[in-house]
Amino acid sequence: MKNRTFWLLVGVVFVAMFAMGSRCNIRRCQVSSDCPGTQICGPGGRCVLRCKTTRDCHQNQRCVEGTCKDIE
Repeated sequence: MKNRTFWLLVGVVFVAMFAMGSRCNIRRCQVSSDCPGTQICGPGGRCVLRCKTTRDCHQNQRCVEGTCKDIE
C-alpha cells in the first residue's frame, strides 16, 4: 500500500511540473509585435513585460525606457 501511494504521489508531482513548465516558455522576438499581449521585445530577443518603475524589475536590474535591464 505504501509503495502504491508513493508512485501515485510521484505521478501527481510529475504532472504538476509538466503543466507548470509549459507556461514558462520563453518567446523569441525581433520586434514587439512578435510578442503576446502587452509584452515587448526586450534584450536578447525575448518577450518581456514592460516595466514602469525599477520596483517592477528583479534585483540588480533597473527600469530603462520600459524594459528591465541589468545594472552594470
